[in-house]
Amino acid sequence: MASRSFVALASIGVFALVGCAKKANPDATGLDCPEGAEICPVMIAIKKPGPMTYANGALSIEVLVSPVNHGPSQIQLVRNGDPWQTVTGPSFTYQWDTTRDPERLDPDTVPSAAVMLKDATGAAITTTSSLSADSTTLTVTLSNRAALAIPATITETIAATIKDRAGNALAPVDPWSWMAPLWVKLPSLLGTSPSLALNSAGEPAISFMTPDTANPTSGVGPVSVARYKAGSTWDRDLGTPTSAIAASTIGVDVMGAPVVAWAEQNHVRVSRLAGTTWQSIGDDAAAGLTSAPMGVSSMALDAAGNPTVGIWDYVSQMGPPSGYVARWSGSAWQLLTAANMPFGTSSGGPLVEIDSAGQPAVWANHTLQRFVGGNWLTINNAIPNALDYATLDLDAQDRPVLAFQTNSGGTTYLDVRVFTANAWQAFGPSVSNTPGGFNEVHLAVAADGNPTVVYQPLSVGSPDLHVARYSGQTWTTDLGTVNAVSGGTPARVQLALDPVGAPVVAWEEYDPATTTRSVYVWKSNL
Repeated sequence: MASRSFVALASIGVFALVGCAKKANPDATGLDCPEGAEICPVMIAIKKPGPMTYANGALSIEVLVSPVNHGPSQIQLVRNGDPWQTVTGPSFTYQWDTTRDPERLDPDTVPSAAVMLKDATGAAITTTSSLSADSTTLTVTLSNRAALAIPATITETIAATIKDRAGNALAPVDPWSWMAPLWVKLPSLLGTSPSLALNSAGEPAISFMTPDTANPTSGVGPVSVARYKAGSTWDRDLGTPTSAIAASTIGVDVMGAPVVAWAEQNHVRVSRLAGTTWQSIGDDAAAGLTSAPMGVSSMALDAAGNPTVGIWDYVSQMGPPSGYVARWSGSAWQLLTAANMPFGTSSGGPLVEIDSAGQPAVWANHTLQRFVGGNWLTINNAIPNALDYATLDLDAQDRPVLAFQTNSGGTTYLDVRVFTANAWQAFGPSVSNTPGGFNEVHLAVAADGNPTVVYQPLSVGSPDLHVARYSGQTWTTDLGTVNAVSGGTPARVQLALDPVGAPVVAWEEYDPATTTRSVYVWKSNL
């Protein structure tokens, strides 16, 4: 839940810094000098705002100085007894952004129940609250997010005991309510080909193609990166790792730094954001492969933030590319090749996941392989009637989990299975079935081992994305469907789960009203 800052206007006074008033003509904006007086009395007072003013935003402080023509030229504002700001004539005005300089709260006046939340029935919602180290922000967080039925109306009540350190009490705040939606919709971004990753707090980062400004409808342009910023918006000031026009893949390391991989002509590059600078990770990740146009199929990071990249090598002008896997050792790129390399890609892949030991598991062309002891170990247990383009994830026990389609009697089934005890075990019945099959099938597994699947049925009237979660016994669709443009068709879909298992979905979609394609990211409120 987003935090709210409560700012009480501090006690403010004024005194003259420079100036000496002599006799002057009557001043319409201030006091008149007495007739015949050689020395005119000086009047200084705060004109605006009025006493006991409360603000959370921009606030204009105006000082009345008289006489204007021969009074002080500078005025010192004093805040809570301490020199604060200097203002100069003739306007003697200071614009105070209270959000950047909030008044500090007295911690002794901020009890744990300073902010109370209730649901639509009036029942209290269990929360935890914490005051920031600088005593300017009180953050309230739901203790058990899963216990709140979303969407929900939430009412907030603020205790009247809160004071700032100067003893000013918080102005009375009426209870206010808002609707917590099923999905939090981040601002759309003009572009295509999104890749999605989350940091340890479940906040998204994306890489995508920003369209050429000269041709915004093309959907083709250089790599751009955006990261979640408080207030459910984007930080777009991250720069870009490259000016190349290319699709990309993103990951986020344990320190929260984005790592981006992309193909640049006959090379594969990877870069990490260090502070405000993008730093290359080695040189060419595809070094040693036959020189040809390259592509990046996937990327995964180990616990140390070292990337492993799935590579497409389009060495043949006819047919699918060859698939390879390259791993950064911390000092150099290593091609993890074996006798059965390259991977086949005609049925998808290579899709890379990293296990808890830092070793890759790869799904490519109906085959699952794990890198064990410096060699690839093939898991040969076939899945009957499995169709192309499965998706892969590993659970907390490093067990491979696959989402895939099978066909039987003219009906296509979407199934999810986990490889355990040397066999593929199904998660309950099929997620869904339809005569026309499915597009955009994507899988992610929560910390409790339960998978979530996003998919697009092809035989229904609407092209919306469906979201299904496994409850431990059956598949639930309580998150409904996802689509940003009425009648539009989401494409290039991405799925990730936050630490409590709530899904985050990213995709691109064409909007006929603007004739542009945009990237959308929705985060579940569960």
